[in-house]
Amino acid sequence: MAMGFVTVLQLFSGSIRSVSMSEQYLKATTLAQSKMGELEMNNYRASEFEGTFANEENYRWQLDISPYTTSLNSEVNNIQLSEVLLRVLWSDANKVRNVELSTLKVDGALHPSADSLLVQSFSGGTGSINQEGADAVEEAAPEASQNICGSTTSMNNRISGASTTHISGN
Repeated sequence: MAMGFVTVLQLFSGSIRSVSMSEQYLKATTLAQSKMGELEMNNYRASEFEGTFANEENYRWQLDISPYTTSLNSEVNNIQLSEVLLRVLWSDANKVRNVELSTLKVDGALHPSADSLLVQSFSGGTGSINQEGADAVEEAAPEASQNICGSTTSMNNRISGASTTHISGN
């Protein structure tokens, strides 16, 4: 009976260690994802290549950005891929543990450039939603229908069943 009790205690102790280890890896992965997001927001330009996390004294990070060799690299098009490797390290039971995240980034010109793509996206593409004058002709949307469960249903692109389209502010 004593032998069975000792075995159960060892199993319980092992599962507690497992839960603790899982929590540490989860925290390290979360910190790594956060740091990688921060780097991405700065277009992977870094002034520091190692450091610690605020309020997480046991965790530290190391960053390595190096050229990535691939046939996609093109001097003519000014494209060079770089590998971004981020390590989050911590100590546990006199062992150094780590989590690594890796991604690729493009050095050189982006086609189309990021700013023009954003402007185009937020302005509704190449067209304008503004009507030119009071005589503007409203284009009728083509009548569409869809067969749903054997019954033809009109899909006339109207919101909430309204029979006309009005843009707020007109």
